[in-house]
Amino acid sequence: DHAYTPPEENGPFHLLILGGSQGTAVLSTFIPHVLAELPASYRVRLHVVHQILQKDLDSVRALYDQAGIKATTAPFIENVPDHLGKSHLFMGRSGAMVTEICVAVLPAIYIPYPHHKDQQQLKNAQVQGQAGGAIIIDEKTITKEEIASAIMDLMDNPQKLAAMAKGAKSCGYPYAAQKLADEVINLVQQKK
Repeated sequence: DHAYTPPEENGPFHLLILGGSQGTAVLSTFIPHVLAELPASYRVRLHVVHQILQKDLDSVRALYDQAGIKATTAPFIENVPDHLGKSHLFMGRSGAMVTEICVAVLPAIYIPYPHHKDQQQLKNAQVQGQAGGAIIIDEKTITKEEIASAIMDLMDNPQKLAAMAKGAKSCGYPYAAQKLADEVINLVQQKK
């Protein structure tokens, strides 16, 4: 069972940014520029693990270095569960990953993929959002100010992050596959 540990006031702040399987410009280039423009008192606290498209890797690394942000950047992040466990905040798309975020009891800022006809990513994000565990930002109207103020507000308010983690936890179903398998086995055995 996962527990969330909020950041210490003015302590290091671990941010995990995953761009989805296809990567995405809003997460690969827009978000790093927002982070690089945060006031210095926020930038020095950031420890970013960021999955970035290969083509953007060098420019984003340079941007983080210039801004004095500690960052691990790669086109593929190894051992995501380990990073989920160490992070204070997740930022990314809201595909199947939402389930893992909730089970990891992690507050999130979701930027749902806006071009699905059925808006499936928005619906995924809303599950955690309605439980108070996530902030949902519309990519079509996104602004640097909106992202910056959301991040700074969360960095300034560990108690808000802790409350969001509770919201995330209420949506998580740890061991769901195991429970489903157990139910199927029970049903099969009852039929014998």
